[in-house]
Amino acid sequence: MGLQPLTPRIATIAYSGNAETKGDSMIKKIAVLLVITIIAAAIPVMAAEDGAALYKAKCAACHGPDGKKMAKVDLGGATVQAKSDADLVTFVSTNPKHNFKSKGLTEEQIKAIVSHVRSLKK
Repeated sequence: MGLQPLTPRIATIAYSGNAETKGDSMIKKIAVLLVITIIAAAIPVMAAEDGAALYKAKCAACHGPDGKKMAKVDLGGATVQAKSDADLVTFVSTNPKHNFKSKGLTEEQIKAIVSHVRSLKK
């Protein structure tokens, strides 16, 4: 049993297109993963911007742009900031003075407002 030459087999692989296809497939997978990563990283930023815009449209008239307009309630103060996100969402959703849920805001929009309120922390 003698050694067989490798040249015909290497030539077959090189010309079969398999090497290029595998490389192209890997590049496509990397590109898709990169796009997904960029989108995933951008979602919290977009939500924060939406929260600020919603706060400006729905809350700033009474609470002021910095949350300090009302003497009784400083949104950046310790009393409000000590509450959990769930408590703040419930309050903003159902409190008769706010009741944003019945005014058409979704829970996600209310959560975005709460996230913006967190940014007002002193």
